[in-house]
Amino acid sequence: MVFAISSCSLFSNEEEPEVKASVYGKELYISDLNRSIPNGLDSLDSAVMAEGIIDAWLTKQVLVKQAENNLTTDLEEIDRKLEEYRSDLLIYAYQKEFINQNLDTVVNEEEISAYYEENRADFLLKDIILKVRYIKLDTNAPSILKAEQWLMSNNPEDVEELEDYCYQYAVNFYLDEQNWLYLDDFLKELPLTGSQRSQLLKTGKLIRLADPLYIYLIRVLDYKLKDAISPLSLEKDNIRNTIINERRIQLLEEMEADLYNNALRDNEIKIY
Repeated sequence: MVFAISSCSLFSNEEEPEVKASVYGKELYISDLNRSIPNGLDSLDSAVMAEGIIDAWLTKQVLVKQAENNLTTDLEEIDRKLEEYRSDLLIYAYQKEFINQNLDTVVNEEEISAYYEENRADFLLKDIILKVRYIKLDTNAPSILKAEQWLMSNNPEDVEELEDYCYQYAVNFYLDEQNWLYLDDFLKELPLTGSQRSQLLKTGKLIRLADPLYIYLIRVLDYKLKDAISPLSLEKDNIRNTIINERRIQLLEEMEADLYNNALRDNEIKIY
């Protein structure tokens, strides 16, 4: 099957018949093909794609006809399910558009804090978390002892020196003292087995690990054990998503109630 196709549109010639294929009284229109083929294809690629679409459509219609003629299942039940599926698709599409137009997705810090305080018992840690300073160095890196001193210091100038040093010499480093890390994630960076993880639960001490290639310098600033209350900073994104989802549910419930009440008010609903 070969077609002559314009590069701008699949069948832009007004003299081209509108119907491109038919079978058992069903018709495939040129407009259907134009919607299915992306713009920008050259004539050959458009022709190949059009042939595939037409063959697939014809095959599908032949199968549908065979099923209608030979299926023992109640066709009325199939029609009922199709109508139910169509209704569900329409409702979903409308709800999605309604949410996009009306849902307030701005959640301020006060709302997040209030939700956290009201639901603290729901935020239990599933793993140990910790705050750390961490540096990974080549074994031949310069001034390692100095780096250890800076790592253990709380002096802002020393912390700045440490950051400059890390940017120059560290293979990897983490100096963010405000955010929590999951212990299991942090262990992936270290030459430690799971049974040795308790070594990291020592705050205020320098932990020095090594393997044949690297030296690992660690200072644990704080930690929380499994089943403790998770800190707010770790839960902010979850809380924000939860609040938005609760708003979404409430918005849909209010919309459905309004539509139902409007139909009642207008005498469109009748129960016999």
